[in-house]
Amino acid sequence: QGQALIILDGLDEIPISVQRSKIINIVENFVDTYVQTPIDVSVFDNIYLNKLFDDPSRLGGNQLIVTTRLVNYYTAPLAGQFSHYTIRPMDMKHIKDFVDYWFFRVHQRIIDILGLPLVNQAENYSEALKKELEKTQNVDLLDMASNSGLLSSICTIGFSQLNGSSLPTQRILLYEIIVKSMLNMWHSKEPTIDISKVIRILTDIAYCIHQNPTSNYIDNEEIKEICAQTIQASISKTLLTTEDIYNIERQASEMAQVICNDVGILASRGGSLYGFLHLPFQEYFTCLKLIEVDTPKHRRFASDGIDRDNKIQLIVQMLCRHTIDPRFRVPITLAFGKISSSWSQNDFNDLCYEFMQVQDKDDSLLPFAA
Repeated sequence: QGQALIILDGLDEIPISVQRSKIINIVENFVDTYVQTPIDVSVFDNIYLNKLFDDPSRLGGNQLIVTTRLVNYYTAPLAGQFSHYTIRPMDMKHIKDFVDYWFFRVHQRIIDILGLPLVNQAENYSEALKKELEKTQNVDLLDMASNSGLLSSICTIGFSQLNGSSLPTQRILLYEIIVKSMLNMWHSKEPTIDISKVIRILTDIAYCIHQNPTSNYIDNEEIKEICAQTIQASISKTLLTTEDIYNIERQASEMAQVICNDVGILASRGGSLYGFLHLPFQEYFTCLKLIEVDTPKHRRFASDGIDRDNKIQLIVQMLCRHTIDPRFRVPITLAFGKISSSWSQNDFNDLCYEFMQVQDKDDSLLPFAA
């Protein structure tokens, strides 16, 4: 008694609302009452004691660890003299250990399930991926691999790669492979649902969330509304009947359930709120919204020069609308990466020229590493 270690995991998953404030107050009251030193001092009593509390072996008493992602924490932080620590990204040693363990466990699981009389060959795959991560030109790949959630997806891609084939080094291309891999895995179980429609819905959800500087979540009702808009846009009718509206609402409700619970890219964040499983997924789909085109690699625009110029102007306007917003820095960078990898060089050059012209007029800063 009085020597417990209490771990509160996922404070960031509480919605930023009155509900979150209430729960934080409950946590603070709990801490003030039960997480004290043997001489009945809590983090709310003395502003100079926070470092002293960091040595449980010397001080004793109940101890509390609260975990949260940095996103949204400081909009409603815990009061009191809590000591804050940021877990640093995995370094190369930890990344390699993760890769070795991941491939060994996956291979062993397959061998066990199929009852195969084989020796675990995981080392061949793990060594290939580790060599990719060690390449000096794969800076973006290594940066993503420092995130355990993304590293798991990277391992999945590495597992499916043919012997000797390399992973893409451009961040946007790697994101595309990860997202498409997840969507294809889901689509194999739900082949009747249009995957392009799912992508459009996720794109609109990401853009909706990303425009909100105070939260990375979206309510289920908003998701239903986005689904309804996408479904309605796919209907050729201009005048909808009561039955049409009913069917749209029914399909939207079903689609929202699929998007939220089955696809695996969104995750429940408590109550009726949902967010992207990883921030890079949100940034990737926001990037797709910014450019609003899905041009196959090396395809030129239609010969109609006016149509081509209009597309460039619309995309430039969309990008410039968000250049001063720091939250859009990564999506804009991804957007340029997407365009550079899928448009012809001349079209890409023209878009960059138009973009820089607008930036010069507005005296804005260009995103680096585009």
